[in-house]
Amino acid sequence: MHTRFSFSRKNNVKSAMVVLCVAEFAVSGLLLAGCASGRLVQLVIDPVVQANAPVQIVSITPSGDNMLATVTVKNMTGRDIQGFDVAWAIFRPANCAASGAAPRVQHLGSEGQSAHAEMRGTGTLPPGAAWGSRPLKAREVTEIDTLSLSRESLLKMARDYNAKKLRIQVGVAYADFRQEPGTTHVGPDWRNVAWEQAGNTFDLDDAARQACG
Repeated sequence: MHTRFSFSRKNNVKSAMVVLCVAEFAVSGLLLAGCASGRLVQLVIDPVVQANAPVQIVSITPSGDNMLATVTVKNMTGRDIQGFDVAWAIFRPANCAASGAAPRVQHLGSEGQSAHAEMRGTGTLPPGAAWGSRPLKAREVTEIDTLSLSRESLLKMARDYNAKKLRIQVGVAYADFRQEPGTTHVGPDWRNVAWEQAGNTFDLDDAARQACG
């Protein structure tokens, strides 16, 4: 398997397109990968622009099998944010079937994970350990490295749904501001209503623009 990462900027947001050449042969129940006579699978992943979100995703940097290895975020408000949920929606764009006709966008699934700024110290953590959490300060930009979206799981999804291209939109679904001591909190303080109303998808128009030629 060969992987190529390419980056572009749109509205000052960095996007990543991962192009994977995968040749699949079933041999005694094993899946072998190569590029000699494989088919091209494109994984196009980048942040959605959320004008009213208290946390904005600035960039996404894949590494190894993790498509969300480093996610850079910015607190767009003047208040500390205790925690937030990063979510993603996966589509097969129109005309992006590996074989046969598929004239419409197909939503393949959505998922999300909780995130927070880290109270990083010096030195290297032992395997399995993690830094403690802290609020994301007002206007702060920081890197989140606790999220996980497996490239292999996306390739499996591409096989299962006969896709030669997947569009992965990443955004913020929920956020909670830091509460004063002694106060009772009923959250989330901010929710992406459009995300909920659209069945856990961010931008269908964007998915439509990703149609294969």
